[in-house]
Amino acid sequence: MQQADLESRLRTILEDLEAYRSDMVLIGGWVPYLYRHYGGFASWSGEDTLTFELDVLVDRPLPAHGRPGLAKVLRDAGFHPVDDDRRAAAVWVRDAGLGEKVEFITVHRGVAHGQGRVVPLTDQPGLGAFPLVDLEVIRAHTRMLLLPRRAGMRPVEVQVPTLGAYVVNKALTFIRRRPHTDEVATPKLAKDLLYLRDLAAAGEYVTAAIREDAEIIARSPGGADQLRTAATNLQLAAEDHLRHHLATTAMMVVERRAEHSIQLEEARTRAFLLDVRELLMEAADRHAPMETVTLDFDADE
Repeated sequence: MQQADLESRLRTILEDLEAYRSDMVLIGGWVPYLYRHYGGFASWSGEDTLTFELDVLVDRPLPAHGRPGLAKVLRDAGFHPVDDDRRAAAVWVRDAGLGEKVEFITVHRGVAHGQGRVVPLTDQPGLGAFPLVDLEVIRAHTRMLLLPRRAGMRPVEVQVPTLGAYVVNKALTFIRRRPHTDEVATPKLAKDLLYLRDLAAAGEYVTAAIREDAEIIARSPGGADQLRTAATNLQLAAEDHLRHHLATTAMMVVERRAEHSIQLEEARTRAFLLDVRELLMEAADRHAPMETVTLDFDADE
């Protein structure tokens, strides 16, 4: 499917869900694409990594505030739950073959074993979401992007994480992607590294935006620690025991640029990930909390 067709379907779904626009943050593979084309950058090097389904972050609870329930909005637009028997469905499809699929995600709170199990959204009958950890950074740091009018389609706004928050979240979470028993690498892990690699390779304007966002994150409560953890994970992918996943990422790059070798792209990917690591560590170190020094004076002095 061509890029224009995919974007048209994205716009259509965003229009279908417009009543809940301010309550949803689009967090998946669409984010770099939308920033490249509608983020106002003077230049952006590289290619698009096209995606299909929409990953949407929502709060729990999600009050209706006089609106129709989101499940009703989805059904009225022609979507149906992947599992019709679920009382709280997190995945909704209209035409999976054409990429019309929405997956709802929420911030995980509570014990670890509850991660990934669909939870119902309060005040939203029939709707659920997958609770995942380390999403706070993309919930706290967002911006609206305007997709301007196109032939036959009106302008539409979409809420996305800031680029820096997107990078930090990917760097925090890719490490938990696990391979299936018959795989030596995890395609989803490698795809996450591909998004990070592409953003690092996009040029000075993109790097400057990520750096500025990282500074803002570092100044927020717990932000410096998040940046350090993200940087450590990137180190593991670039130079330590997760390094073997880079070959899979490099193959994804070569699929777009057949004139390059896997070996070359693996080396370039490693270098780009280390560039991101350094950027995050610099921001964390500039905003590290000051250590408290206790001076012990002798009362007789």
